[in-house]
Amino acid sequence: QKEAETIDDLLRHVVSLGTEAEFLDLKIIVNITDYFTKYFKEIRDYWLTIDQDLTTYLLQLFVCLEIALVQEIEIINDQQLESDLEEQIQDIVKIIEISLDKLLQKHQLFQEINKIFPLESSLEKIGQGYGKKVALTMVGGQVAIPQSILMQLRRILPHLINNAIAHGIESPEIRQSLGKPIAGEITLQAKHSAQKITIIFADDGGGIEQNKVKNKAIAKKLITPEKAMTLTEVEIYEFLFNPDFSTKKERDLIAGTGYGLDIVRSELAKRGATITISSKIGQGTKFEINYPYREG
Repeated sequence: QKEAETIDDLLRHVVSLGTEAEFLDLKIIVNITDYFTKYFKEIRDYWLTIDQDLTTYLLQLFVCLEIALVQEIEIINDQQLESDLEEQIQDIVKIIEISLDKLLQKHQLFQEINKIFPLESSLEKIGQGYGKKVALTMVGGQVAIPQSILMQLRRILPHLINNAIAHGIESPEIRQSLGKPIAGEITLQAKHSAQKITIIFADDGGGIEQNKVKNKAIAKKLITPEKAMTLTEVEIYEFLFNPDFSTKKERDLIAGTGYGLDIVRSELAKRGATITISSKIGQGTKFEINYPYREG
């Protein structure tokens, strides 16, 4: 948390400096602050641990920024000085991006998610809040995936867990009457191919009532009743990702705010990942997340 706050402080400074430089048409300074903005966001959003080499190259880029700030007038009036500094900046940028790419591609076993996010205790705590029992099944624990994906999952899993327990998994009484095990089951699975890494989050609850989703969309004027009649299953589930959209009638401390799935999709978009929903009444709901990936 402290590291993220530090990076946010740095971001505010470089964005402010870049805005001022753009106003004064100081292109080299604008370019350097753009690079810093990009790199700081990647480090923050993917929870990257900065090693000594990357620290050195970031400091070298900072030195270039200092030179540009101190000598901005000379650089503007001396094409050779400007060209030399730009060449130096590009050399440093290439090394930084290689270093960041290595950090982004650093792999860990999927089962390591248990060390960075308290899955079992989260399920138990939220389940108790709703008077529900929940069990976890993990599949593909030995699958190696980029560490940055694990770190991002730590940020989105709370929203998926909240959604599954609040909306999907039935109470013990209802499950018993339906002949289901009293404890609802959440399955977390990882698999990968040469083109993508897939994370599946599924529950064995009551499934999504499509009419309830359509009626909510109509009430919020997101669609007309006539158009709602022609929607496909996939199109209906898309409404669930809209901000301030919830089928829960009453809000509580965990669910009903309507922003959980919107946050999940927005977070995944940072890595170019997609998320889709499939559901069957009485059998449960599945969220499939696909990250673009190239082996080797």
